[in-house]
Amino acid sequence: MLTDKNIGSNFLAMAQKNPDLLAMVRDDSLLNYEQFALVVLSFAKKMQSLGVEQGSVIAIDTDDALDAFASLMASSLLGAKWIAYKNYAILSSVVQPTHWFQSSSFGDTEFVQFEKIDASWFPGEDAVLSTVPEFDIAIDEDEPWLYVNTSGTTGTPKLLSISQDLMLKRSKAVSDDFVERQTVFCSLFGCVAFPYLTRAIACLVNGCTIVDSLDFALWNKASVNMVYGSLTQVNALMAGVSLSQKFPLIHVSGAKLTDELAVDLLENFEKVIDLYASTETNRSYKNIKYIAEDGTLITKGQALDSIVEIIDSAGNPCLPGQNGVIRVKNPYLVRGYLNNPEAQAASFKDGWFYSGDFGMWGINGELEVKGRVGDVINLGGVKVNAAEIDKTLKSVDGIADAMCFKNPDENDTDQLLAFVVFEDGVDNIERAKSANEACVEALGALRTPRRLVEVNVVPRAHDGGAQRWLCQNLYRENRAKKSSA
Repeated sequence: MLTDKNIGSNFLAMAQKNPDLLAMVRDDSLLNYEQFALVVLSFAKKMQSLGVEQGSVIAIDTDDALDAFASLMASSLLGAKWIAYKNYAILSSVVQPTHWFQSSSFGDTEFVQFEKIDASWFPGEDAVLSTVPEFDIAIDEDEPWLYVNTSGTTGTPKLLSISQDLMLKRSKAVSDDFVERQTVFCSLFGCVAFPYLTRAIACLVNGCTIVDSLDFALWNKASVNMVYGSLTQVNALMAGVSLSQKFPLIHVSGAKLTDELAVDLLENFEKVIDLYASTETNRSYKNIKYIAEDGTLITKGQALDSIVEIIDSAGNPCLPGQNGVIRVKNPYLVRGYLNNPEAQAASFKDGWFYSGDFGMWGINGELEVKGRVGDVINLGGVKVNAAEIDKTLKSVDGIADAMCFKNPDENDTDQLLAFVVFEDGVDNIERAKSANEACVEALGALRTPRRLVEVNVVPRAHDGGAQRWLCQNLYRENRAKKSSA
C-alpha cells in the first residue's frame, strides 16, 4: 500500500476519482486528470529507465509547466529529490544532482550534458490509467524532496529542503483555498518558482484546475476564480488594464500592498487578499480587501491555522497600533536552513519562525507589515528606515525605481547611497536634485543619500522585496572595476 506521505500517490488517487476534471489549461492544449496522470506515469517510467531511483537527485531545466509538474510528481513516485536547474548555482553547496533533464525546446548548455525531455517521455495514444499502483515507494517523512532557496530580502538567500510529508501537510492545510472541482487557479510566477510549485502541488493533490496562461480571454473561458502573484508581477500585468468582467479573487504577497494599489486591483477583481506567507512557514495570515456598498475600502484580518504574534523587544505581545517583530508558529515550519547555523539560530527559536518583519495589528485585526529587519540601517548609531527613503525617492517625478543602502566601503560605513532608475527622456541631473530636496524636506539631511547611482534596474527578489545586500555587492564590484581600469 502506498504511503500517505507520497505526493504522487495522492495525486494519482485524485486522478482516479476525477478523471474527467481539467488538470491543466494552456494556451494551446487541455489535459484532464486522467491524461495528466498518464503523463506523470510515463515520465516516471522514462526517468526510471535512465537510472533514477530512490535517493536520486534530478535537476530540471525548463520553462514549460507540464514538464516541470510532471517531473515533480514523477520524482515523488520514485522517491527522488527535485531541484530547478535555474537555482542550481545557489543550491550547489548543499546538493549535487545525479541526473539532468531539460525541455527539448532549450538549446544545449555548455557546462551540463542534459537528457532532453522529448516525445519519448510522453504516453502513447493507447495508454490507459490503471487502478493498480505501478510504483510503491515508502517515503521517510523527514527525507528531503524539494531543495529551494529563500528570496534573500534580509541577506543572501538561505537554503532549505522540504519533505514530501511536509509538502502534503501544507497542501491539505490550504484546501479551503484549493477546493476540489471548484478552484481554477492561475499563477503569475514562472513554473519552477517555489510560489508556483507549492500551489501547483496543492491544486493537483486537492483536485483543482491549473490555468497556465497570462491571456485574460483564456482566463474567462476557463472560469479562473483565483489568481496569485507578487505585487511586481501584478503591476506589470495589470497596469492600465480595465477588464470588462471582474475575476473573483486575487492573492498577492511580497512587497507592501497599499490601499491605493488595492483599490486599483479591485477594479478588476471582486476581492483582494494580501497574503502573509513564506517558504519557511506556508501561508500564515490573510488581509482581505474589498469595496463596501458605500464605496469605501474595507480591510479585515483573517487568522488561519498559524499562530502569528507581534512582540516587543522583551518578548511581550504588542497591543494594536504598537510596532514589534512578527513571529509565526504552525505544523508546517521547515526545521531550519541548510549549512547556515547563524541564520538558523536567528530565525528559528523555541518552535517559532522569526520572519525578519516589523509590523503591528490594525483595528480590524489586519496584519500591517511596516518593514524588514534589512530595511533598518544603522548610520553612526542612528537607525534609519530604508524603505521610507526608497518611497520618498520613488515619489519624485522621473524616477521609476530606487533602493538605498549603506556604503560598503569600510572608510564610509556611515554613508547612505542609493541606486535609482530614471525614466526615459528626463533630465537626470535635475531629477537627482529634486530627489535630494525631497529627501531633505521629508526625512532630514541624515536620511538623505549622499550619492545617487544611476542603474538600469535595482535588484529585487521574485516577490519584489529589496535586496540591499546585493546593491552593496554590485556597488563594490563596480568601484573595483573602475579602480583597476
